[in-house]
Amino acid sequence: MPLIEDSQEHLQHLDQNFTESELQATRDLIADELQELYPNWKNELHPKVPEAYKPKNQSLASASHGHIAKTGKARPEGTGVDLSRYEKVSAPKKGEDGKEPLPKEYLEKLNSAHTSQQYLDGRGANLQLLEQHGKNAWLMHNNQLEDDYKALERDVEATRSAVHRVDGERRAAQEGARGELEGLEEAWRHGLGRAIEAEIAAGEQKDIAIRTKTVGDA
Repeated sequence: MPLIEDSQEHLQHLDQNFTESELQATRDLIADELQELYPNWKNELHPKVPEAYKPKNQSLASASHGHIAKTGKARPEGTGVDLSRYEKVSAPKKGEDGKEPLPKEYLEKLNSAHTSQQYLDGRGANLQLLEQHGKNAWLMHNNQLEDDYKALERDVEATRSAVHRVDGERRAAQEGARGELEGLEEAWRHGLGRAIEAEIAAGEQKDIAIRTKTVGDA
């Protein structure tokens, strides 16, 4: 793309007519100055001209361009917008054995119908705004939805961070109390063993007392 467009349009009643030699001298002066400032100005863009957009997935873009050049259509058949979201959701059908569908299947269909209805309501509102107020109102509504989505993403991220923080505090508290818990468990085991030994000794003394009483009575 040349940096200087070769156009000599001017108003005849304001600008005087230049001779071809004067015009050529002006062009040479401009070319010399450009050559001094930007030696390769004929082949390279000006530094302030933004670079052309380069797609991240070059292979996918090339395949799409090839498909358009071959068929003249932007997308292959069966791709693009999923038209099933605009279709009416039907109730679950009976099984081959004639049994009624399970309540779970009805619940899934009901949730799908509710989602489709919400989407169609929003789509209808957007199209109505587009028809009544033009594309600006529609773009403003989309921008508001994008802001709401970003706010929800921030809330999700904050909640996730809070969960990680609470989990870290829980782990730290468990690690800090591990020694105390192990000591208490060991003391409980020792105390339980002493209690069992005391019960055994008490049982033995009771048996001795019973035998002694039996011998004395005899």
